Amino acid sequence: MTPWLLASSVVSGFALSILAEARLQRMNLPFLKHAGGEELGRSLFRRFYVWHFLAVPLGIIEFFVIDRDPSQVSQLLGCLLTFMGLSLRTWSMHSLGRMWSRYCIYIYGVPKVESGPYRFCAHPEYLSRFLEITGIALVLASYYSGFMCQIMMVVSLAKMLPLERLQIQTMAYQNLQPPHFDSAKQGPSAVAN
Repeated sequence: MTPWLLASSVVSGFALSILAEARLQRMNLPFLKHAGGEELGRSLFRRFYVWHFLAVPLGIIEFFVIDRDPSQVSQLLGCLLTFMGLSLRTWSMHSLGRMWSRYCIYIYGVPKVESGPYRFCAHPEYLSRFLEITGIALVLASYYSGFMCQIMMVVSLAKMLPLERLQIQTMAYQNLQPPHFDSAKQGPSAVAN
């Protein structure tokens, strides 16, 4: 497979996953808000996802400007890492179901998810995004932009993780009952406890 075809396939797969994720975000966000979800640090999370997204266009620019040919080993490893990242991200999102969002939103009383990849890793979705960007940087031989975007993502994560940790600790001390969900309304029902 030629480097161009492989690179365009990986970039296309990444773009399709971002579009699917945006659609899922549009579906889940109203549900989470309707269910009384509390959101913290939206701008921090937005910054993280912007750097994740920018890694691809910046990588494409670097690919054309520097005109560096990636080795076959680099491209194969990049494809493997990108596939692993996309798979882990999909598994993470599936494990969270309707509770998934790009933002840190929690509905009081709903227990912390400890199934799927969350059994093994506290933040599998963030890990998946680093795998994707590393893979795409290897496929495109865009090492500078991939490294720069990952550094910016780490800076964002350094601010995001304490916020998430605080929210999870606060949730752990709540003595509230989980909301009852009415499948017809897809939101919390008005069932009195």
